[in-house]
Amino acid sequence: ATVPDSQSEAEYLSERKFSLVNGMHTVLAFLTLRCSCDLAAAPDARREYVLLKYSEMAREEQRMCEAWLAVRAARLVDTFGSEALAAWHGCGSAEEAWDELLSFGECVLEERFSCIDDVVSRVLGGGVANRWLTRLRPAQEWASAREEGRRCAAERFDASAAAAEAETLRFLGHAMARFRRRAVERVYHRQVEAEFESDEAAAAWVVAQVEELTRSSRAFCKREVEITHKSLIKEQRKLGGKAKSPRVQAAVEQRRAAFDQLTAARGAPRTPAGGDGGGDLMGVVADATRSSSDGRCVSSIVSWLSSFGPKMAMPMAPTGAVRRMTITEIMSTIFA
Repeated sequence: ATVPDSQSEAEYLSERKFSLVNGMHTVLAFLTLRCSCDLAAAPDARREYVLLKYSEMAREEQRMCEAWLAVRAARLVDTFGSEALAAWHGCGSAEEAWDELLSFGECVLEERFSCIDDVVSRVLGGGVANRWLTRLRPAQEWASAREEGRRCAAERFDASAAAAEAETLRFLGHAMARFRRRAVERVYHRQVEAEFESDEAAAAWVVAQVEELTRSSRAFCKREVEITHKSLIKEQRKLGGKAKSPRVQAAVEQRRAAFDQLTAARGAPRTPAGGDGGGDLMGVVADATRSSSDGRCVSSIVSWLSSFGPKMAMPMAPTGAVRRMTITEIMSTIFA
């Protein structure tokens, strides 16, 4: 645990937790509803929605999460300042401090939220409309205001106003470039988006994504009973909690089946000669395995590798030579 040295640092750590943990949990919940809840269908007050996991998402959904993470982190930078963040994190530059902040958010998505099965009814248990109003909309309004301020400053040729927005603009460009690099390093994506031509283009895209989810999520505020399952609380308690509820278990199985389909559809890893997306796949898989808190990662890796056939091309570090290996050989190398 980090022990703050000042009141300002304590406030920063508190806000970081609220925004990048609680706030991103809310984002995942509404993103799950957008992907799984059919608003045109009759309300079903006895269905559970299993929270999407960042590590199991298609790239398009991951990018939506990354846009929200970038905005929430940018708001923290704007509130506390890059200089203060660099001092608190022991960094020598603003960019290093930004990476520390983004790394924290990525860890929450990948190592915390992706390692357990959770349900939307629990995450939004405080009220769907309440969570939309207090956790989704404030971040969107801040991002929209900054983007509008930047546009107005450019139209008026207001140098001082443009300078005030410059750091946020640069941070968003930095964040999106970092997220893209990490997607390339993960290797398994069939396609990775093109780089943004400028920080302005990155910022405009990020704000558009945040506005879109906020706008489309508002309709779920009218489905409070269906989503939060207040009528099922008594039944779940008798069963020993939501994790033991047959409805939750059925929803988890549906989500796992959907992930199996996504895994099968993902393209084979690219070798360094393939250009974008190359790298040390063995190191990536090994890092993922070592970072897992239990053995579930092993079975996930085996399942993932199986989707590519009996043998696959493996770029071997550090030479970059390619060798075709069986799954058994791959796993033996990882755990040697």
